[in-house]
Amino acid sequence: MFTTSKTNFLHIFRWDMENNEKLRSEFSLEKVYVKFINLTRRVVEVVWINYSGQYERYALLRRGQHIDTNTYKTHPWIALDVHTKDSMLLDRNYIYRPIPWKEYCENTGKLYPVVPSERRILVRITLPMYSLRYWTLLRIRDLLKNPE
Repeated sequence: MFTTSKTNFLHIFRWDMENNEKLRSEFSLEKVYVKFINLTRRVVEVVWINYSGQYERYALLRRGQHIDTNTYKTHPWIALDVHTKDSMLLDRNYIYRPIPWKEYCENTGKLYPVVPSERRILVRITLPMYSLRYWTLLRIRDLLKNPE
């Protein structure tokens, strides 16, 4: 478990406030098998949000690395830049909510096999598309942190 400042999780907290709920894991028996892959040039920490709503570091991924994870349908995940704590996207969302293979096939138009297996769903970790203004602010922030 680790703590970070709330300002770095602006997108996640905004999502929480709009939906009037505390982001946390809930009990589920529906297993989901995922493969998180880091497609950014940054070192990324994959974070599971536990039953209390606290962030627990699950893995650190360098560029191109992946990790196979067994999780549950009601367990949310986020990804953060390990140095800046900036939020990354997991399959184009700031919060990844796993769905079982059958639902994934229905949502993506893939054929569901007659004999279901424990297939892994590929979850791509990417950078968000920021405005030029926001990128500039992030860069200034990084320069101010640097003691040079």
